[in-house]
Amino acid sequence: MTKLSSAFGDTTNIRTKTFDLAGHKFKVRVPLTKELEDLNKRIQEVPEDALKERYEKAISGLSKDTTTEGIEFKEDDVVIDGRSTKELIRTAIQIENRVVEFIRLLIPVDGDLSQITYAEIDEEWPFAIQVEMLEKIGEAIQPGYKDSRKN
Repeated sequence: MTKLSSAFGDTTNIRTKTFDLAGHKFKVRVPLTKELEDLNKRIQEVPEDALKERYEKAISGLSKDTTTEGIEFKEDDVVIDGRSTKELIRTAIQIENRVVEFIRLLIPVDGDLSQITYAEIDEEWPFAIQVEMLEKIGEAIQPGYKDSRKN
């Protein structure tokens, strides 16, 4: 038992915030600092096999023999209009990781979200809804962070 819990009793409800989206009330668990650090590490992790698989799929229609303006073939990447295809895919996977990690912070009415995958989320919620959920959950777990980032 910690000093706070022995002084005040069970304070786990303090770490629960609510927000509304499209008339539905969601509860989100506010992570501890260590949990948030671990969450951010998982968001940044991009498995090499997933990166390679999506990269190969993305460039499958491109041919090194074709000379198209704005497309440059490098040793291990394809640069399109100055942007690395691998970095673009890495960023997309990190966004998907963020969606999954933030959805896992939601407190479900029934069941468990700890094993939910991005494919399951994407099947049910369009990307625009996912982005809105990220904003709402982010504001719930880090109120004022968005405003402080602007400065």
